[in-house]
Amino acid sequence: MPISKQLKRNTIWSILDLGIYPVMMIIATPIFIKYLGYEQYGIWMIVSTINQFIFVLNFGLGDSTIKIISGNRAIGNTSYIVSNVNKNWSQSIIICLLSACIGVLIAFSGVVSYWFHVPNNLIYSTRIVLSIAFASAGIKFCEMVLLSIFKGYERFDLSSQLSLFSRNSVVIINIILVIAGYSLPVIFISIVAINLLNIIIQLIVLKKQFPTMEFLPTLTIKQRFTNKDQFWYWLQSVIGLIGFLSDKLLVGYFTNLKVLGMYSVASLIGNQLYNALMSLGSFMFPRVAYERSVNNSFLQLYHNSRFVIAGIGWLLIFILLGCGSYIFNWWLGPDFYSGSIGYINLYLVFVAFMLLNIIPYQFINASDSLPYNSLLEIVLRLSHVTALLIGYNYNGVDGMLWGLIIATGLNMVFQYFILYKVLAFNFSLWNSLSIVIPALGLVIFVLNLSLTLNIIAFLFSIITFFLFYYKSTNLVFWKQKK
Repeated sequence: MPISKQLKRNTIWSILDLGIYPVMMIIATPIFIKYLGYEQYGIWMIVSTINQFIFVLNFGLGDSTIKIISGNRAIGNTSYIVSNVNKNWSQSIIICLLSACIGVLIAFSGVVSYWFHVPNNLIYSTRIVLSIAFASAGIKFCEMVLLSIFKGYERFDLSSQLSLFSRNSVVIINIILVIAGYSLPVIFISIVAINLLNIIIQLIVLKKQFPTMEFLPTLTIKQRFTNKDQFWYWLQSVIGLIGFLSDKLLVGYFTNLKVLGMYSVASLIGNQLYNALMSLGSFMFPRVAYERSVNNSFLQLYHNSRFVIAGIGWLLIFILLGCGSYIFNWWLGPDFYSGSIGYINLYLVFVAFMLLNIIPYQFINASDSLPYNSLLEIVLRLSHVTALLIGYNYNGVDGMLWGLIIATGLNMVFQYFILYKVLAFNFSLWNSLSIVIPALGLVIFVLNLSLTLNIIAFLFSIITFFLFYYKSTNLVFWKQKK
């Protein structure tokens, strides 16, 4: 199949996967809040936050699987691909079992109820739900490896179709069970069952598409990194995950379940947008790795991809900031909206700066300089934690979000400076500074000081985006310049 046709299929299905899941979450969130109430919804957010920490055990399995395939298929090294992918599959099963055991230990340790100030009447159900959630997350390690196989072969269409079914089937069943009045433990047990079913489906499709693949796990207790790339991918994800969850941990510790629930809605909205753009940016990883393996230039790919990622993200954020008072009030209801809208708006501006790290992350991961990504993640996340603590001291939760915005803006200048050094792009410090300039318009816009200033801020972002992003591309209305 010609590459252009495959790219079109990849793009269409990825957009559907990226778009439908956030829509389902938009539908589900007010239903969860209405039928569960503030405290039960807060428990769900606690479980979701703590549960995500188990992904420190991913050991870079997803990214290393993609790179193993994308780097070796160009030279036809099929046997190497098969053996190493099977090693990653074996490790994912071991980690799945380990995750379930760790979940029980954490759930009944008492740490979670202490940190998040869980009421006595909800402590036992929180422990049960948390234990089940860790088992469910463990299954996702297996899914991560299976979907990465498709991505390594640049079959993002199949990966997206399976991911779309997997994620949205869980949300649909959750909605049905919540409306029917089932308890949180029953709901989370259903998630485990659905995830297992999706693993079976993915294995069947993989064997049909790639018959040479073997899924005969070697379940030994001794597990290790199969190569240095896998270690660096793992370290990046650990640092990023801890930093990513640090704000919710601190909000939960300093406030209460109700505030955590409202903040979590803001985080949900912003992170759905960021994750969608990250998934779109992940197209670059196997493509850059492939181009490097055959010694082709990817400078134009860099300019085009950063234009698309930033353009889509900033446009959507401007729309949400401008129309959010109507959209979110209708979506969440007046009471929940009034308490969360300030967090939502500031979190969106934070995401406007965070989405700038997608391109450096993907391009450096596809290079031979993976330690740089770990360095960048450490610097970024440490600055985030510092900014959160300082911000809370000055202005509570709002101050925490302003701290994240300022720290991220400064970090993006540093990240692009490092990116240019790693990829040997002969760019100046000004090229790094100009990356964040269009996003400054969003900072003025979110203050909502007056209609005139909002218009000026929007025009400022449009003009600077044209100068610093569009002019370096070879795109004209999504077609290549002649």
